[in-house]
Amino acid sequence: MRGTGLILLALGAGALCVSAAFAQSKPQFKIIDATRWDFSVGYNNTRANAPPSQCQCFNMNGGFVFGSVHLTDWFGIEGQFTGGHSSNISPLGQGLTLTTFTAGPRVSHRFHRFTPYGEVLVGGAHGSDSYFPSKTSSSSSASSFALSTGGGVDFRLTPRFSIRGLDMQYLRTSLPNGGSNEQNQLMIGAGLVIKFQERSRETPAPLPVQAVIPPPPPPPPPVVAFTCGTNVANVPLGQMLVITGDAKTEPGQLDLDYSWSTDGGTIEGSGKVVSINTTGMPIGDYRVQGHAHLVSAPSIVGDCVAVFRVISVEPPPASSNTYVTIEKNEREFHENVRDAYFDVNSAKIKPDTLATIIHAAQYLVAHPKIQVIISGWADPRGSADYNLVLGIKRANAVRDALMDAGVPPSQLEVISNGKSSQVCTTKDQKCWQQNRRVSYTMKP
Repeated sequence: MRGTGLILLALGAGALCVSAAFAQSKPQFKIIDATRWDFSVGYNNTRANAPPSQCQCFNMNGGFVFGSVHLTDWFGIEGQFTGGHSSNISPLGQGLTLTTFTAGPRVSHRFHRFTPYGEVLVGGAHGSDSYFPSKTSSSSSASSFALSTGGGVDFRLTPRFSIRGLDMQYLRTSLPNGGSNEQNQLMIGAGLVIKFQERSRETPAPLPVQAVIPPPPPPPPPVVAFTCGTNVANVPLGQMLVITGDAKTEPGQLDLDYSWSTDGGTIEGSGKVVSINTTGMPIGDYRVQGHAHLVSAPSIVGDCVAVFRVISVEPPPASSNTYVTIEKNEREFHENVRDAYFDVNSAKIKPDTLATIIHAAQYLVAHPKIQVIISGWADPRGSADYNLVLGIKRANAVRDALMDAGVPPSQLEVISNGKSSQVCTTKDQKCWQQNRRVSYTMKP
């Protein structure tokens, strides 16, 4: 029994430390209530060996009364009173009535439905209706120091009541027994807990009657920011000019309608990307105005302006020998700078096309005075807006590859013709492939 008591003492101290660590850590469950103090009563059974000397062990039936004051959520002070009685505990036929009165610190940790606790209590013990021998005399009652340590678990029924499902205590007393004057006992019990001065842990303090919460400020009105630009600053007469708009709204991702106007040429397409056909326009400077309206509030609009210049492509007067030279140069140019072809809906340069572009770059590097217009095209399938964007992507991809191969950017200019002016009009794959291309033109 003594070895068992020492083990239980160590376990009780360990339970006290673990409970304290749990109590100071962040709870894993929602704490519903807290208690100022509580009161508990119940039954216990004591495995005892006092007296007489050492273990002629016997059981005592009795009860307990606990009272606890909670100083914090996890720490408090507890007082305990226990009492038990057993008859015929020795061959002499005497019985024993044992009472204890102890107090000490208690730690606990509240979970949603249960509360484990640990405690270390000290105080006194009193035995009566028995035989307590000493070295010189004996008596029928005696008192001694008492140490009780252990713990248990309470199960919550309501905010007012809990069941003490298990209470296990190691009890050490020093009543005279004619031997070691030491008793190591194990008490196991269960009972009812009544809690007082309950208060909610999550109910906020009521606002004063006179307190007025102001309404939240209204959201700011939506805003549209709209910018636009051209793919080239100077467009040769008769070529298509691409205008690309970029709209941002606050708050974001609001639906928009677009409208465009120009003081020259014909606008083709709709949406945020349109094109201008410069056929028949006088040489000169022009403006394009774009407007982006909120679908939900058309009066909220963002505006942009883009400018461009239409330039002449007519060759200067020349003698017949000059025309022969120009024709020769054109033939030599197109023999070395060949069209690049693309897959459907793609602006990615294929390996065989890249070899053609590198050869063209070598020729242009060797002829730095040649200025080149790179034109992007698409087959006739799809909308005009989509194909204009696809054409400019293809032209930009070829321009970037030429610059990577050493061609100065000053030699290059890009435009998109989309699906206009098809080189082949037969509706089959072979014909469509001829239209998915980038072509080159020498600027005069």
